[in-house]
Amino acid sequence: FGTPVRSRYYSSYAECPEFEPLPMDSSLPICLIPARGGSKGVNRKNLRTVGGVPLVARSIHAALASGVMSSVTVSTDDDEIAAISKKEGAAVLLRPAQFASDEATSESVIEHFLRENSIVTGHLIMVQPTTPFLEAEDLVDLAELRNSFDTALTVSFSHVFLWRSAVDRSLSGINHDAAIRQRRQDIDHEEFAENGGAYLMSIKGFYIHRHRFFGRIGYVAMPYDRSLEIDTEADLRLANVLHSYHQAN
Repeated sequence: FGTPVRSRYYSSYAECPEFEPLPMDSSLPICLIPARGGSKGVNRKNLRTVGGVPLVARSIHAALASGVMSSVTVSTDDDEIAAISKKEGAAVLLRPAQFASDEATSESVIEHFLRENSIVTGHLIMVQPTTPFLEAEDLVDLAELRNSFDTALTVSFSHVFLWRSAVDRSLSGINHDAAIRQRRQDIDHEEFAENGGAYLMSIKGFYIHRHRFFGRIGYVAMPYDRSLEIDTEADLRLANVLHSYHQAN
């Protein structure tokens, strides 16, 4: 899983650096953590634990510990998630059911948050609880890109050869020529996989494009062993194995 990186999380908000959610400093990004109660792949996913800490709490800890957020807000439809979020030091925005369904997009949740708070300028960082090894340092690096890029995201280096299936179930290469198999060390460009950890965006640009990606897109590369996303029960089991590995190393 690559170079071991020790995880730095807090068991409670009391252990985090002192943080005052409001008033907001307009020179710093605002942080939004979308965490609905439902989930298609993993039951009550945002409340499931890695290393004994709920996923939503881990994301709050990383955001608060970064010291680069003017405010940290959890958007949720769930009373239990709301209670944990408040306990851990985040503000809470209760979202309507229309923004908490399987069909609701992250962009709709972002826009609901911005409009509810009458926010029209500055920068927003969306942190997703389902990348449990996102750390404060990753968010610091992401925030530093706000003056150089319109949007940015966390990624990991990818060395995967991708294939697409056709109607007849045959395969064709996507990011490579199937007739020419290069050694990975001979590939002359870098490729990255989106790891779902965090996204930076200009708020003005978001209102114009109604999407998290636009203009010049920057990135923060995270180690492979911290880029796991939780989409299945198997991912959750693996995350807890990785947590033990990180703690031991």
